[in-house]
Formats: sequence, structure tokens, C-alpha cells
Amino acid sequence: MHHVFYINLKHRVDRMHQAETLFNAMGVTAERVDAIPCRNGAIGCALSHIKCIELAKERRMPYACICEDDILFLDPEKTKQSVSNLLTSKWDVMLLGANIAPPYFKINNQCMSVRNAQTTTGYIIKQAYYDTLLQNIRTGISGLLLYQNPKVYAIDIFWKKLQKLDHWIILLPLSVVQRPDYSDIEGKQVDYTKPMLSDKYFLNRG
Repeated sequence: MHHVFYINLKHRVDRMHQAETLFNAMGVTAERVDAIPCRNGAIGCALSHIKCIELAKERRMPYACICEDDILFLDPEKTKQSVSNLLTSKWDVMLLGANIAPPYFKINNQCMSVRNAQTTTGYIIKQAYYDTLLQNIRTGISGLLLYQNPKVYAIDIFWKKLQKLDHWIILLPLSVVQRPDYSDIEGKQVDYTKPMLSDKYFLNRG
């Protein structure tokens, strides 16, 4: 895995150390990107992802792997191998992990196509798609500012519009999750391990 960024709020030194330890153990060079703090966490999150994509665009990277600092690889070697195998395949965004719901279509044993996947824990975006995703995120931010409704305009909800039009895939088997921790965006302790490993849980939860 190359061209890796991880997003980290300056005061979350604990997460920075966790992320650095994780990537070092994987033999992956990851660049820390200072997250943009914002009273509205959904807007801060979106702006931070824009920052990463713009960095990749400025540097003319062929692709960028963008991760949040609470990412956790349950089978890192498998993930690295799958990414390597799929890099030259035809797709726009490769989700390393996500909360998924139908419709989705299995392509092979390493990935499937998704139309309804959320969470920005980790993904790879190809250079040709930078501007498309940037425009989508910026439109979502405008919606957040105008309507204050993250259930519609949060980055990982609003980008589903693109999933219905373009080629988004997710790695199989599902093995990349968010580390259970306190979320600055949600202002509480969260644990999304179970929903990120099982679409049935996502569909059936109350």
C-alpha cells in the first residue's frame, strides 16, 4: 500500500500513536494529515477528507489511500495483498471497509460492487476520480450548512449518490473496521465493529 494518508485531530495524540504503530507494523508509510477541527463534526470530517484529496491532486498521485486514525485492519496481510491485486482493475473508489447494505454484487472473492455503503474509515480513490468526489463532498457541506441535516448530507451518506452512478467496490472478506473508541464527531464512545463485519447486522439493527 502506497500514497497513504491518515487523518488525525491534533489533540488526539493517543490515536496518532495507535495509527503510527499500526501502519509501521504493516510496513506501510502513512502521512499524517492534520484534521480540520470544527464545531460541526460532520463538516470538519468532510473538510479533512477534502484536504487529503487535494493533497493527492496537487502531488499528481495516481491514487490515494485515505484513512481515519481509528482504522483497524483485522487481517492486514490479506488486505495488502487484495489491494495490490486490485489496483490495476477498473474501479473509481475502493472501500477498505464500510457499513454496507444491499444492493451489492459480488465480483470475485476479493471484492464486490456497492451502492449503499457508508463510513469513511478507509478508502482508495483513483486520480481520475478526485474532482468527482471533491465536488460531491463540497455539495454535501453546502447542504450541511444550509439544512443542518447530517443524515442526508454527511460525507459518507451523500457520497452514496456517486455509488449509484459510478464504480465503487469494497474488499472481501470484510476485515477493516473502526477501532472502538471515543468519537469526537459523535461526542461519545462508539463501537462499529459488528456492523462493519456483517451486512445482516446493519439491516436488522433497531
